[in-house]
Amino acid sequence: MFAKRRKESDDYIGPSTGWAKFMHRTVMFILLPLRKPVWFLLVLAIAFLLPTFNGIKPTEVHTWYWNKIKQSSSTVSTVVSDKTKDVIEKIPEIKLPEIQTKEDKKVVNVPIKESKRKIFEKAKSQPVAIDIMVEKKEQIANAKEAQPSNQTQTTSNKNSNKKKLALNYLEKPETISGKATVSNANEFVINGKTLFLYGIYVDPVSPRGVEAKNFLKQTINNQIVTCSIVAYTYQSIPTGLCKVGNIDLNWLLVDNGYSKNVALEKR
Repeated sequence: MFAKRRKESDDYIGPSTGWAKFMHRTVMFILLPLRKPVWFLLVLAIAFLLPTFNGIKPTEVHTWYWNKIKQSSSTVSTVVSDKTKDVIEKIPEIKLPEIQTKEDKKVVNVPIKESKRKIFEKAKSQPVAIDIMVEKKEQIANAKEAQPSNQTQTTSNKNSNKKKLALNYLEKPETISGKATVSNANEFVINGKTLFLYGIYVDPVSPRGVEAKNFLKQTINNQIVTCSIVAYTYQSIPTGLCKVGNIDLNWLLVDNGYSKNVALEKR
C-alpha cells in the first residue's frame, strides 16, 4: 500500500505547493471529460437515465433537473428569510424622543386661530331661507343630465376590459376547427396552424405546466377542437376561445387550478 501511494506521488506532474498546485488541480478537474471521456460519458448517461425511472420523459429530463435546482434554492432562501425574521423580532423597539421647535408651534397654531375666526364670522351673518322643493328639483335635473354620461362610461369600461391585452383584436371573430396537437398548456396546433388559448397562462416548463399539458391531452383525446379566434399577437399568431363539444377548454384549465385567469370575462 505504501508503495502504491509512493507511485501515485511520483506520477504527479505539476506544482507541489501553494496556489499553483490548487490552480493546476482545478484545471485538471475541468479537463476531466477530455482526459477520461469513457468515464465521463458513463456518468453522464447514468445522470440522464436516473429521472426516467421516476416516470420523467427523456425529453423533459433537463426540465426536471432545473425544477430541482429551483426548489433547493427556494428552500435555502426560505430558511434565510425565517432566520432573518427571528432576528428582527428579537431586536428591541427604539423610540426616538419627540422634538418640537418654536417654528413648529407657530405652524400648528396659526391655522387653528384662522379657522376659529372664520367660524365666528359665519355665525354673525344673518340666516338665509332655503326652499327645499327647489333643491330637490335641481337634484333630479342634475341626475338626469349625468345618466347618459354614466352609461357611456360603463360601455367604455367594458370595451377597455375586453381590449386590455397587447393584442390586435378582431371586429368579428374567426372560427377554426379540426384535430389538435397539444404543444403545451397554452397552445396547440390545428390544421398545421399554431394557436394560443386566449386569456389564460401557465408556465409551460413548471411541474404544474407539465400536468396541465397532460390534462389537456386527456381532455381533447383526438376529438375535434373548435376555436373562436378573437385576436392576433403582433407576431400574427391567433389566440382564441376553444371548445371540445360543450367543454370550454380555457375555463376548464382555470377552474381546475392549472392556469391563471388573465383576461377571461366572467361567465
